[in-house]
Parts: sequence; structure tokens; C-alpha cells
Amino acid sequence: MGKGSGIDIVKLAQDLTDVEKAPRESRLNADIEASEAKISGLAVLKYNVQLLVDSFNALNDASELAVPTATSSDTTKCLSPRLTDRTQWYLRHWRHVAGRLAAQ
Repeated sequence: MGKGSGIDIVKLAQDLTDVEKAPRESRLNADIEASEAKISGLAVLKYNVQLLVDSFNALNDASELAVPTATSSDTTKCLSPRLTDRTQWYLRHWRHVAGRLAAQ
């Protein structure tokens, strides 16, 4: 198997090494891709939770919502919405939930 045999020992050794190394590399690359996908997913989730928190924080004053501004030439057809106690509770509850999610 030397120079006279016609077999390229260096290439043979490299091919055998590559065959052993390929499955491990493939497994490592798959693990890396899975980890990156998880990180990306968590980043998207955190970003969206932060958007939700920011949106609820923008609703920081219930009185801003409780003052409707509507006009109509026919006052019999104009209804004025008001912020009920239940709605105020709902807003406080979701601000609290969004704040806890953002803190995680």
C-alpha cells in the first residue's frame, strides 16, 4: 500500500476521517440551528409582550378613555359610551399581566 500500489494513502486517510466526522458535524449543526430558532422565537415573544406592555402603559389614565367626544346633529341617535368599573378593572388586570410577562 505504498507508492507502488497506486492507492493514495493521504486521500484515503482524509476520506475515512471525513466519514467519521460528518455525522457529528451534522448533529452539531442541527443542534445549533434548533438553539438559534428557540432564541429567535423567544426574542419575538419578548418583543410582542413589550409592545403589549407599552400599549397598556399608553392607557395610563382611565379618565382619558372616559371622556367621549362625539357630536351629532340628531342628539336622539348619538350614544355616549362610558368606561364602566368592569372595564377599568379589565385594563388594570391586563396592565398587571403584561408587566409580569415583560419582567420575565
